[in-house]
Order: sequence, then structure tokens, then C-alpha cells
Amino acid sequence: RNGKAELSSNFYDPSAGDGAIADVIRECFPCAYLQVHEINPTLCAILESKRHSVFQGDFLQVEPTEWADCILMNPPFENMADIDHVMHAYKFLAEGGVLSSVMSPGPFFRSGAKAEAFRAWLESVGGEVEDLPDGSFLPSGTGVSTKLVTIQR
Repeated sequence: RNGKAELSSNFYDPSAGDGAIADVIRECFPCAYLQVHEINPTLCAILESKRHSVFQGDFLQVEPTEWADCILMNPPFENMADIDHVMHAYKFLAEGGVLSSVMSPGPFFRSGAKAEAFRAWLESVGGEVEDLPDGSFLPSGTGVSTKLVTIQR
């Protein structure tokens, strides 16, 4: 609580991919509850082989409940899907919880209703945005520019 993860925290990665974030959560907080969500069946098999608690399906179709103390995510960027994922993930955040998400820079400079509505929403919930260093994800095989969004509920 109070923006700090604890051993007893409930963690959620709703865009788990192959588990890069989930693996670090498990390493840093081995006694915490960790739920991961992934739509891709092949990636779910990888997550299961790593013994993560996996829910397979479209995260955006899941009815939210406020249970997660800490949400860490790297959602898809295509067609500004990261906006949809961050706004939906926020609905899972417990009071006092923190959401941190990697995002593409597009939602922060593009015009258009979706990007503008997101920026207004992010301001209304007190979200903070910081640029991540160039090349932050080169070890993962991508040189895309990214930002880190952090929201405390």
C-alpha cells in the first residue's frame, strides 16, 4: 500500500507475453500473489511452463474487480491499444495500489479523440509520465521509443 509493493501484495500483469515482467515480480516478491493474463495460446504455454498462474483470453473482455495492489504491464502498442489496456487495467487496481505501464509515445502527441481523451483521463487520475531511455528494449529485440506511465489509486 501507499505506493510500495509488499511481500503480501497482489500483483497483476494483464499483458504477460512470455513472462519477462512476471519473472522479475516472482524473483523480487516470491511470497506475493501473482496473476498473469495473456491472449496468445503459445505464450500461455510458455507462462505455464514457468509455473505462472495464467488466465488465457482477451484481457479487455474481463469484468474488472478492484483487487490488484500492483499492476505492472507492457501492453501491445498497435493502433494505440496501449490506451485501452491501461484504462481497463486501472479498473482492477485496489485503493492505494499502483499501476505502472510501458507505453508508446503516440498517445502523448497524437491528435484525435482517443489520444486526447486518454491524456485528459490520465490527468484526472493523477498519472505521471516519464520518457524511458532510448534503447531500453534493445535486449528484447526492439528499438522502439517508450514511456513509463505510473498511476496510484
